[in-house]
Amino acid sequence: MKNKQGFVILFTILISVIIFMMGLGIYSIALRQTVLSGTSREAQQAFYAADAGMECALFAERYQAFPTGGVIECDGEGIAIPTDDPVVFNVTVGGPNASCATVNVFTENEGRRIISQGFNVCKNREPDRNNPRLVERDLDAFYPLGQ
Repeated sequence: MKNKQGFVILFTILISVIIFMMGLGIYSIALRQTVLSGTSREAQQAFYAADAGMECALFAERYQAFPTGGVIECDGEGIAIPTDDPVVFNVTVGGPNASCATVNVFTENEGRRIISQGFNVCKNREPDRNNPRLVERDLDAFYPLGQ
């Protein structure tokens, strides 16, 4: 009888370790899924900022702001379009420290190319390059002129 009493303690410790390891595995999976969904949300914000920048550039093209320059209104703010080639301007989405886009518009091969770089984290209309959460998404469009 005395030799069998230690078996219950050993069996209890073994079951406790197994339950602890299962809980640790579930926690690890949940943590990875949380990080993955956060990264996806940040990438989506950057994509939408790039899309907003592209739409502003197409809007400016529609009203012939290239290469004559002018001021267009995008997302409730006036954006000065310079007369340079390439044209570079910034667009903010959702306020001054939310998402933003840097838009480059230039003429090439009898057409116009628009490259919109969207960022999810910005400071004063510029991407916050010191933020470890910074994600960039780019959109590139080309269309012929005069058709």
